[in-house]
Amino acid sequence: MSAERHDSDQKSEQKEDALVRRVLTAAGERLVVPEHFRSRWETTFRDELARARDDVRRQRIARWVPLAAGIAVLGLAVVLFANRPAVPEALGTVVATQGYSEIGSGEAAEGMRIQSGDVVRTGPGSYLTLNFAGVDVRLAPSTAIETDRDQLHLTQGQLYMDIGESPSRSTLVVVTPFGEVAHTGTQFLVDVTLDAMILAVREGAVELRIGRARVNYRATATSAPLVRVTRRGLIEVSDIDRHGGIWGWTDSAGPGLVVAGRSTNDALSWAARERGLRLEYLTPAARRRAAALLSAPPDHAMGAADVLELVSDITYLRVDVTGNGIVRGSERDRDAD
Repeated sequence: MSAERHDSDQKSEQKEDALVRRVLTAAGERLVVPEHFRSRWETTFRDELARARDDVRRQRIARWVPLAAGIAVLGLAVVLFANRPAVPEALGTVVATQGYSEIGSGEAAEGMRIQSGDVVRTGPGSYLTLNFAGVDVRLAPSTAIETDRDQLHLTQGQLYMDIGESPSRSTLVVVTPFGEVAHTGTQFLVDVTLDAMILAVREGAVELRIGRARVNYRATATSAPLVRVTRRGLIEVSDIDRHGGIWGWTDSAGPGLVVAGRSTNDALSWAARERGLRLEYLTPAARRRAAALLSAPPDHAMGAADVLELVSDITYLRVDVTGNGIVRGSERDRDAD
């Protein structure tokens, strides 16, 4: 780099000498100038050229410095942005609370966002309803889970999951110390204690994963498989009803249904499914009655039991729940009212 600069300086001096000679001879024949005046004049001329050249260099530098500074600031901003702390991903929201529950170190409240890595706990006698990308997740009292992207780590208590009518939309997996539960259907419950895990499938099917083993369990129209897994890896399977019993708390913890503007049939179908029941109409006339729209306060969510009672009170349908898990709708005699 220094050699190139030296060559450049020599070329500049040669150009200056040539310029001085042209200036001195431009007027043709002239008087002889004393040597000391000639030397002083040439020196002054060269100094002026050097100062002019330095001014040009300073102007160039003045133009490039702000641009270089801007590029440096932009580069620093890019580095800081790339190295910024990662913002936890929001996985779900709190839909409803009953009693006292916690997310992290704060009290859970409706509308609160749940992020990856959050620990969610319900207190004694408290329930929590969560929504993960359209999936209904309900926690029973004294339950603890930790969220991790597409996994819910259940360390204690009971969790109920309702995927809805489009099960393929969710990849949520429930992870426990005894194994993992992946849904291939819609409604199931997982209960974790110190000694065992209980899995019950109310609707659809699930896949139980223990190590490399994969076992599928599917509900029927009248019964639900109940699977108990011990710490020793023993698996016991039995059948239970799809309503009552172990499912009793799930309706209480649900988000409810806003019935205003819905048909009677839609409301009865929802209530029956919430409680693991089947809906039947005794006559075609009763089914036609169920097409009528319900009138109720707007934005007021009701539980399944309240919906069944409302339909019986304000419509011409009589609704009965039988012991074998059927919601039966029949046409009411108007004269009896």
